[in-house]
Amino acid sequence: MRILVLTDVVPHPEGHTSGEQLVYHRLRPLADMHEIVFAYVNRRKILAAKTSPQLPYQLVELPTSPSPTHSPTPYSSDLSRILHSWQHTLFDDRPKILDEHKQPELSAAISSFVREYKPEVIHVVGLLMLTRLPQVSQPVIGELVDMWSRGHWQKKDLLSKPTHKFQYWVDGLKIERIERQQLKRIQIAITTSEFEKAAIQRLAPKLTTQVMPPSVDTEYFQPIRGIQEPATLLYSGQMGSKTNVEAVMYFYREILPRIRQAVPNVRLVIAGRNPTPEIQGLADESVVITGKVPDIRPFFARASIAIVPLLHGTGVRNKIIEAWAMERAVVSTRLGAEGLCGNDGEHLWLADNPQDFAHHIISLLNNPVQRDTMGKRGRELVISQYSLTVAAKRMNAIYEHIAQSEQRGTDRN
Repeated sequence: MRILVLTDVVPHPEGHTSGEQLVYHRLRPLADMHEIVFAYVNRRKILAAKTSPQLPYQLVELPTSPSPTHSPTPYSSDLSRILHSWQHTLFDDRPKILDEHKQPELSAAISSFVREYKPEVIHVVGLLMLTRLPQVSQPVIGELVDMWSRGHWQKKDLLSKPTHKFQYWVDGLKIERIERQQLKRIQIAITTSEFEKAAIQRLAPKLTTQVMPPSVDTEYFQPIRGIQEPATLLYSGQMGSKTNVEAVMYFYREILPRIRQAVPNVRLVIAGRNPTPEIQGLADESVVITGKVPDIRPFFARASIAIVPLLHGTGVRNKIIEAWAMERAVVSTRLGAEGLCGNDGEHLWLADNPQDFAHHIISLLNNPVQRDTMGKRGRELVISQYSLTVAAKRMNAIYEHIAQSEQRGTDRN
């Protein structure tokens, strides 16, 4: 089959730590069976990989602005800012998330490329790219890592002011309207967990929706023996993200002091690009802020435990499956492990309050045999459920289902 994949991130073979880019690796085993082209958006203007015998894809960079065309409106006073906000709430039918990503040239570029390439199937990654896809005759697969509305309603519940809650509620209705419109355009939806599947089916009950768990390259992420450092905790992620910042600050303020009472020499390593000033301000002799790292694997290898104290957010859970792949014990909130099939106490420890979170970490730090056993079980689980090979088989079954459905439609006509 000739398959066009539309994605709003740069597909790069070395982007193993980015959940947004894993579709590139997941489809690699299918390159011998299908002709796959990635058409992608490069907002940050970073280098993308070129086609090679090892990377058998054609890559096409779609023209777009280097950054969203939306810019903050200068306000002459707080009153004018408030009036503008309410004007948007009451009279603009577009949700703010679309206003923040205006790319008028992108839809035209995608339309032109679809006509030129003539794909048999269009595989769209993300709602943003789906909104930019013109009307097409080909079947469309929508890979929806996270639903905008689900994350939006989570944020709304955190607001305290009634006026803010009302504005968020109105914007949430606008988001759901856009999502319903877009879901009508696809033949199959793919998402990462049963939670996201439920969010999709609430808006489109008749749409075929399949769960495609996150995946990891188990050849790239392998255990590295002999360099584990004592009492070292690792948090990995893009540290410009609000959810990651919130998780780290929660751990630092509420959990780490409890651990230090029992394990005074504990170290916290925060590894990820774009750390905010708030995160950078945590650095001291026992808290290491790395910023962007060329390779996350040595940090997993040196860590005693990987921590995932997420409080909010949706999407893939690569932090955990990468840690598992490298045989590292994991302590997480339940939301941090949402959608994964690991068992509490067997593959990881789950804790939703500071006391339990600290208790599990202290217990694991004091019990290296338990840490090693939990890490090994985690890798076994990744190989059986979250490897690229398993993911590719699931993806190919979806492609074949689409092809068979199209063939039946042709035969009836």
